[in-house]
Amino acid sequence: MTKHEKKTFFRFMLSYLSISFLLFITLASFYYFDQKLLIEDKLNFQMNSLSKQFNNKNIPLPSAFQFTIESSKSYQYPAFIKNKDEYIYTSCGSLNNSDEILVIKVDKKVLQDNLNELKIKIIYYMLFLFFINLLISLLLSWIALKPIKEANEEFKIFIDDIIHDLNAPISAISINTDSLTQSFSEKKLNRISRSLSSIKNIYQNLESILHFEYKNTQEIVELNKVCEDIVFKFNPIFNNAKFTIDIPNIKIKINLFLFERIIVNIIENAVKYSKNNPHITLGLDEKNRFFVQDNGPGMENPELLFNRTIQSDKKNKGYGLGLSIVKRLCKQSDIKFEVSSKIGKGTIFYFDLTHHIE
Repeated sequence: MTKHEKKTFFRFMLSYLSISFLLFITLASFYYFDQKLLIEDKLNFQMNSLSKQFNNKNIPLPSAFQFTIESSKSYQYPAFIKNKDEYIYTSCGSLNNSDEILVIKVDKKVLQDNLNELKIKIIYYMLFLFFINLLISLLLSWIALKPIKEANEEFKIFIDDIIHDLNAPISAISINTDSLTQSFSEKKLNRISRSLSSIKNIYQNLESILHFEYKNTQEIVELNKVCEDIVFKFNPIFNNAKFTIDIPNIKIKINLFLFERIIVNIIENAVKYSKNNPHITLGLDEKNRFFVQDNGPGMENPELLFNRTIQSDKKNKGYGLGLSIVKRLCKQSDIKFEVSSKIGKGTIFYFDLTHHIE
């Protein structure tokens, strides 16, 4: 089960359990208050029965109940009164004097003991229903996720096949480009090399998305060395671009495969949309943020850079997928980033590597 499938599975299960829990709590509350009224009615009936048996000396009276003869003016008759600390029941019983009434009092603890038993019973029922409902939620979550999982698996196999099929022609083109030196001009060969580089980048972007689950391993690397290796690969392809690296000797712990993908996509996008003589600077600012700066045209709304369907300049060709993938890879690598851009002055990408610096 992939990371996203697990997230969907547990989100569905928690949603189901939360709704069920609220429903059970509501039903348990109604049941509790209904049973409380029944218990009070039962106590009322019991006190009524005891008042009728008061003069019968052969019947033992419960110790929890207090019996007194008081003036009829003391309490209303008949009554079942709920005071703060006790219940009071009045009755004429079989008394001969009409000015006197029988008063029965009982401490609320008698009722509270019954209510405590009721609460314990409800809690046991709730726990039982929770475990039953947990099993049901697991089953329903699995049933709901199964078609999504199957579709994802088919899509993964499909993309994996595409990546595998892409690798062979890319390797063949790369090998045979060297033999074309005598037949084509340097300018044409440079165009072929750039196109091949773009295809390789798309291929590696696909690989980074598809294989993230098992390539999600981190290693300690030197930031300046990583940038130098990337620039070394770009120099022959983008020979009209100038690269400047100004990074102190620091080490970071990161997924190198994904981090390289981030930098490559930023650089390729910067060179593609910059002026005739693009200048790309890789450095570290005073806040320990890694940045990639270009001298391109810039834009008013840099957030549009990450929209895969919108381009800042309609004249530029391309699918605008590279920076959308950068956003996704930064999220996967736990890297916060921001963009600063001004018309005519270029664009700067800032990456917060604070949590990755060793």
